[in-house]
Amino acid sequence: MVAGIQDLYGEAFVGQLFEKRMARMLQNHREVMRGQGFDQRVKMLASIQNEEGYMPHLEKIRDGLYTLEEANCPLLQVAIRFRQACQCDSPCLSR
Repeated sequence: MVAGIQDLYGEAFVGQLFEKRMARMLQNHREVMRGQGFDQRVKMLASIQNEEGYMPHLEKIRDGLYTLEEANCPLLQVAIRFRQACQCDSPCLSR
């Protein structure tokens, strides 16, 4: 499907699609995480990524330090051809 879009509208348009996806994800994540502390935001991110099919594993190393590993990529087949897909999968968790 994305290849067809690229054929019709070009590489720049595909980039714009993924940029829009990233902006939409960031907006949604910010709304859900608003008012929460860092620890709660990290846990919420893991929950969101689980709902999206990424199969995350979250481990708290110590206060303020976590590892978040994702065992699956629901966009893998798209990402193999369109690297832009991976650039928008890490929502903002800045302190």
